[in-house]
Amino acid sequence: MRRLRSRVTYANVVATIALFLALGGVSYAATQLPKNSVGTKQLRKNAVNSSKVKNGSLTLGDFKKSQRSKLRGPKGATGAKGDAGATGAPGAAGAPGVSGWQIVSASATASEEFAEEEVLCPAGKRILGGGALIEGEGAEEALSAVALDGSGPREGGTGWLAGAHEHAAPGEGWTLRVWAICANVS
Repeated sequence: MRRLRSRVTYANVVATIALFLALGGVSYAATQLPKNSVGTKQLRKNAVNSSKVKNGSLTLGDFKKSQRSKLRGPKGATGAKGDAGATGAPGAAGAPGVSGWQIVSASATASEEFAEEEVLCPAGKRILGGGALIEGEGAEEALSAVALDGSGPREGGTGWLAGAHEHAAPGEGWTLRVWAICANVS
């Protein structure tokens, strides 16, 4: 016993008591703590890791919203195209167009170095367009002495009117030809 007494020091006694208290405290906590009494506040950060979680025990609600978006798998294959739908109702009738068009023309021979001519559309038809032309039997140089004064639709859209005059002596006769394009317009 003497040998044992020489080894019993204050430090050895305190260390032995601390060891028994530490071991006894763990077993006390394991046997005396109520069920579900340890929560998030009692756990140290990173104390629970994947090796301590039972496989299949977590649900989507256990994950943050930002983590849930990463759980999506690849996009699936595109399905077969569906059948064509029923034919729709016919559309409304369009605006009436142009019909029954015709060209009407007339000519005026120059008298006293001036000519004027008017072409009227047949009854019920309106003017779509028209024009005028200086014609003659002489050379082109001679016809260049005649100028077209004007050419345009008649007021009210029922015909075409044109006029021409000589600005130098052409030397030969000339004719003013006027035409109009008329059609049924509803």
